[in-house]
Amino acid sequence: MDARRKIIVMKAGGTTVGSPSRLREVCSLITRKLQEGYFVVPVFSALRWRGGQNLPQISITDSLLNFRFTIESDGLERFIRELWQPHVWLLRELDLISDSSYEKAYSRNLTFFQSSNKEDWHLLEPIWTEVRRLAAKASTYYDAPPAPSGLDSLVAGGERLMVHVVAGFLNSEWKRSQFPFRAQAQTARDVGILTDGQFGDANILQGTRYELIVLGNMLKCQRQKVVPIVTGFDGIHKETGQSRKPFHSQN
Repeated sequence: MDARRKIIVMKAGGTTVGSPSRLREVCSLITRKLQEGYFVVPVFSALRWRGGQNLPQISITDSLLNFRFTIESDGLERFIRELWQPHVWLLRELDLISDSSYEKAYSRNLTFFQSSNKEDWHLLEPIWTEVRRLAAKASTYYDAPPAPSGLDSLVAGGERLMVHVVAGFLNSEWKRSQFPFRAQAQTARDVGILTDGQFGDANILQGTRYELIVLGNMLKCQRQKVVPIVTGFDGIHKETGQSRKPFHSQN
């Protein structure tokens, strides 16, 4: 691979990833740009589904922002469902899991996958792990309201969930030789992006030193023939120099 190829950053919004057809179009565009000689860094928002007539809208970001209200009114169980079920639905709509697997996963009959359906569990496990992590964080924050940085970390969980879905889809395409490189879920933090102290804004710091760090990580991905599927919000806070909770990619 030519390490000098131009890097393109592509951002997909929440309603795009909430539509299986539009998400497929984005992935086709990524494929086309890679084939044209560019190296694409796709950045994905949290899932947002507009709904339809007599159907509710779904916003994972809103679910995370309103965690206290949800837990107070309906308990932690509803909070978990709001995060888990839409992503399981999306996996089915992308033909990554069967209808029977969807029914079992939707109802959280997860022992079925761990014991007898390893391929589907490989897709579901990182999402379930992140949901559990977010539930534990929300439960803690319910008793002790978080600092702005803590709320940022919680809200960024929506994007961390989505990049697992997208990486899973692109890797399924890669296995069928329909996508040129392997995909890997990463956070902005993994890439090396630094943000300022305006929590809730995700302002990226400018400067040659910061840009070289990110560029070096992108060139490494190019050499390894890996396309990073990146969150757009979960960076490293400059004032503390601390990354948020480690992100363990399974893709």
